[in-house]
Amino acid sequence: MGKGRLTLKDAIKAGNLEAFVAQAEADGVGAADAKRMYAALNEAAKPQQSKRQTSHSPSGDGSRGKQTR
Repeated sequence: MGKGRLTLKDAIKAGNLEAFVAQAEADGVGAADAKRMYAALNEAAKPQQSKRQTSHSPSGDGSRGKQTR
């Protein structure tokens, strides 16, 4: 980003999103399709399951496998 540019982080801190939007529009950034944006955010916000993690919750006793007798 060039000198004097308002970052999204700074705009949020300052409570001045309007200035950030005006800056983006002046740069030629168009409006986002809300439905596509929320779908992308929803997908990005989902925690990814580790390849080694199973879909089961850990046992309450802290054991990690089948019960033995």
